[in-house]
Amino acid sequence: MKKILTLIFVLAAFSAFAQHNSQNSLDWAGTYKGIMPCADCEGIRTIITLTEKNEFSVRMQYLGKKANEYKYSGKVVWNSGESIITLITKGDNSKEYYFVGEGYIQKLDSDKKKIDGDLEEMFKLKKADEYELIVFDSGFDFWLNSSGHSISQYSNEYLRSMNISYVQEWNRRNIMGDRRFESYIDYDTFEDYNKDFNYKLFMYFKYFEEKNRLKLIPGTGRF
Repeated sequence: MKKILTLIFVLAAFSAFAQHNSQNSLDWAGTYKGIMPCADCEGIRTIITLTEKNEFSVRMQYLGKKANEYKYSGKVVWNSGESIITLITKGDNSKEYYFVGEGYIQKLDSDKKKIDGDLEEMFKLKKADEYELIVFDSGFDFWLNSSGHSISQYSNEYLRSMNISYVQEWNRRNIMGDRRFESYIDYDTFEDYNKDFNYKLFMYFKYFEEKNRLKLIPGTGRF
């Protein structure tokens, strides 16, 4: 069974269940992403992760706004005999409803009905591809594209080795309580991550170092 990696990015991959409704017939656990409609911004970039332990986490970014990022988590409850889940937020017990389809989830209204109209399709979040690294920091893509480096400069073996070292140090600082390292990274050293994934993860660590003016691994250069 593959795992989810969440930080400011997510790795999506899970295995399937058995029969009848979406809960036991679809490969529903995983990470879903999309841009939902917004009344006073350019859109809401949304990433929802559902786990087989019936837990969820949500990250939302209001595009075009300064104070634009929000996150929350809680438990997933399946409506008996239906392909509908209720997301109950930890703390205030607020509820959201989603229809679970093949490869997507769709936000419903407070009556658990689909939101009709021209924007209906925008309320669907598509399941992320396996081993897709989703970085929430809006500055990362620009930095990556202007870094002057390319994936061809590195072997996958080198990237994997460096990522293992970076992840170990990141997780150590996370456990020590440094809030800059907001999530524990579950990077499986036995998993055969592809080169695109390893390169993007490696470059994210470099971006994080430069942005925060620190070295996660002493003795390493900028690249």
